[in-house]
Amino acid sequence: MEHGIDMQIQIHADGGDTFEQVEKVLQYYLPALDDGIERFRIDVQPLRDELGNRLYRCEIQATLVRGEPFDLEETQADLVLTITRALDRTARTLRRRQATRSMPRSASG
Repeated sequence: MEHGIDMQIQIHADGGDTFEQVEKVLQYYLPALDDGIERFRIDVQPLRDELGNRLYRCEIQATLVRGEPFDLEETQADLVLTITRALDRTARTLRRRQATRSMPRSASG
């Protein structure tokens, strides 16, 4: 995947069509993830629920530039929705952690 971001990216997906969908949605989200993620792994797997319905699980493992890791998982019936929601959550987590780091520490006592 071509990009101008200094981030290690791994994509794991069953089948070429799934891989292409992951890559397409990820291209849209890369600018939002650029400022704070050093390593990024996305794994998309098809699965079945108890009733036999087809679902997709998207697992994301990321390491922030300062070394702080975080993982998240999203499961939905639609492939693109699963990927989009997982990447939305990743972008929100990144923004929250960056905001927390940039907040001035209050003086205690």
